Amino acid sequence: MLHIYDDLIKYEKWTGNRENFLSVIADIEKVDPDRRMLQSKKSPYPLLPINMRRIQWFASQKIIPEAENRTYGFEHLVYYWLAIKLRKNKLTFDQIKGLADQLTT
Repeated sequence: MLHIYDDLIKYEKWTGNRENFLSVIADIEKVDPDRRMLQSKKSPYPLLPINMRRIQWFASQKIIPEAENRTYGFEHLVYYWLAIKLRKNKLTFDQIKGLADQLTT
């Protein structure tokens, strides 16, 4: 996750709706797609860019905190990238389920 901290810290005061959240994540993914995007388990193993469904699923599984009044912020970005890092380190989604309840930023 080459310099993910440097890319995330730019958004320390950021807030936005789900569409904005998706856009920010997509922009950060583009910096280093091989390291920042999830990859399919099925051949030919394409990269899987962020989508609305993943954001909703991460929130429902408490991998990221739920939006407050439909607003996302820096904390959501931190949890999202932690989840991606853990997933790329071979943890299963079952293992990272409830992440938002277990850690604080």
